Amino acid sequence: RAQAEIDVLEDGYAKKQAQIETNYNREIAKVKEKGDELLKVQQKIAYDQWLIANPNWVKEKKSFTMPATLSPDNQKTVTSLTGTAEMNRTNESKKMYEKLLVDLQNFDQQRIEIDKKYNDQISYLNKKRVDDNKIDLKNITDENKSSTDKRIQDRNIETDVAIAEAGRLAKEAKAKISIEELQK
Repeated sequence: RAQAEIDVLEDGYAKKQAQIETNYNREIAKVKEKGDELLKVQQKIAYDQWLIANPNWVKEKKSFTMPATLSPDNQKTVTSLTGTAEMNRTNESKKMYEKLLVDLQNFDQQRIEIDKKYNDQISYLNKKRVDDNKIDLKNITDENKSSTDKRIQDRNIETDVAIAEAGRLAKEAKAKISIEELQK
């Protein structure tokens, strides 16, 4: 049942963590079964030994007391198996978190690259606006001054629109990467 719930989860770190916990729970269940088996064997041996030691138990009105706990050796076995299951869970979680850290560092590097590209585009557009404005100012004459002012204003508007569009595209790229990482 737990595996079916994990199988429908979307691939990502939550699914990996759930799988690690399910695997651990399976191992612990097997350890419990092993402990129960060891106790049954131990009880049978104790009963057989008691019967040998007490062949007249009915006449003597003796009764057998079944051991309820594992012997120290069997307890060590169960403890060792439990420790192995816990170590497996810890190691798998450690691997998953190390990979998560690498993925987050890659995500951070992508974000830095997007920021740099966006800032480079803004710098280019601002420099182009200044350069274009200088060229336009050189060509201004009294008769076309009003039309040049209009061209400068139009170019500034176009540049502002381009800057806004570059900012929007950078934000979308960041959001897309953030959404993809969150989905993982």
